[in-house]
Amino acid sequence: MDKLVTILAPTGRMNFLMKFALWMLVIGAMNYGRDRFLTPFDGYADFWHNFFEAATVAAPFTFLALALVEHMNRLLVRLAHLAGTDMLTGLANRRSFMENAGLAVCDGGALMMVDIDHFKAINDQYGHDVGDIFLRAVANHIQSEMRAGDFCGRLGGEEFAIFLPNASLDDAVTLGKRLAAGVSLKPPNTVTRVNVTSSIGAAKADLNSELNEVMRDADVALYRAKAAGRARVIVWDGLETSQAVNYVA
Repeated sequence: MDKLVTILAPTGRMNFLMKFALWMLVIGAMNYGRDRFLTPFDGYADFWHNFFEAATVAAPFTFLALALVEHMNRLLVRLAHLAGTDMLTGLANRRSFMENAGLAVCDGGALMMVDIDHFKAINDQYGHDVGDIFLRAVANHIQSEMRAGDFCGRLGGEEFAIFLPNASLDDAVTLGKRLAAGVSLKPPNTVTRVNVTSSIGAAKADLNSELNEVMRDADVALYRAKAAGRARVIVWDGLETSQAVNYVA
């Protein structure tokens, strides 16, 4: 049904008029065919007469039907957007990010896992309302630093993920350094600015990679970044026990 609504729904003023005219022709032809079938020899088979007769009755209802379908399609688009959006930050939610990254990862690129440092302490000290302000600030910072074509999402809590299509680990490190340096905000009713940094793990996605495997590697690098002192980027080096190269912001 959703596909049918998408097909039938007008996509603009001109498209609306074209579909309206098409439906008028279809209705006129059906009316012509009916009368031709019922009275084949009485001379009442003039197409245009049938068309205008049908249009007089059908036009208002056709116009209303197209307007309703167009409105329904807009609602479907809006609902699809809401279903894939994290309401707090405006980024893609986990489901939407996993879906998009799952399609893109097989073509290669780099995946980054971003976790805000000491976020629980911010919530405990300033309250969850201020924590939400910092979450939105970090989300905006991520969006402002990404390249065209990159996409990101909030996986949950204070954790974000970024996928960089057709990117190298050097590209991920360059972006990661800027993100790890964090954002500085002055919480409401305070005089002191607070700088919130991020720990980041990055992993390379080769051709035909599986998203879960790349995310696991990036997660390992992220935990190493936190263990190494936070506010840094660590790249997955392919070795479970090695000390990966870490890039301090």
